[in-house]
Amino acid sequence: MPCKIVIPSHKRHDRVFAKKLVNDPIICVAESQADLYQQFNPECEIVTHPDDVVGLIPKRNWMAKHFGELFMLDDDVHPAKPSMRIKVNRAE
Repeated sequence: MPCKIVIPSHKRHDRVFAKKLVNDPIICVAESQADLYQQFNPECEIVTHPDDVVGLIPKRNWMAKHFGELFMLDDDVHPAKPSMRIKVNRAE
């Protein structure tokens, strides 16, 4: 089974920037937030955890138990762009 790419999120249904960086991301949210996340992220699979899983560490532990092998990606990750160019002089 391939490694799942899972994005934990909480109350950022309209700001899951990381979904643009990978193919087939799964967004993991509390059950009570599922409808909003589905509305704003219809191209993503939404997996819910119980509402009583509160905080990032408990959420990550829940995800690890639920998915097994996974790669977690924060929801607010943006693509990296080089901020400067370095010119390299090579001796011939």
